[in-house]
Amino acid sequence: WIFTDFEIIDENFLEYINAILATGEVAGLFAKDERDMMCSDLRGPAKKENPDFDDTPDNLYKYFIDRIRDNLHIVLCFSPANEKFAERARRFPGLIGGCTIDWFLK
Repeated sequence: WIFTDFEIIDENFLEYINAILATGEVAGLFAKDERDMMCSDLRGPAKKENPDFDDTPDNLYKYFIDRIRDNLHIVLCFSPANEKFAERARRFPGLIGGCTIDWFLK
């Protein structure tokens, strides 16, 4: 997924990206029954990876979030010349702290 600073229509969208980068989830994105259904689908892979896996709803949800953190890749293309760059870096620390930064000077 590639996302540039020129594609930001609403600054609130950065709150979701910041939450994903900081915690691996967006709070309240899924209803509890949807979340439980998705997590129960991961029961097999969790047990396959770790035969001693303690099969509880909380552990399945943690496994779900860990898989998101391991497999979701986002490319953020932000220009430091953009006047909003410094403000966004202060307001959404996950954009800086949760990323590997490559500076391209030309």
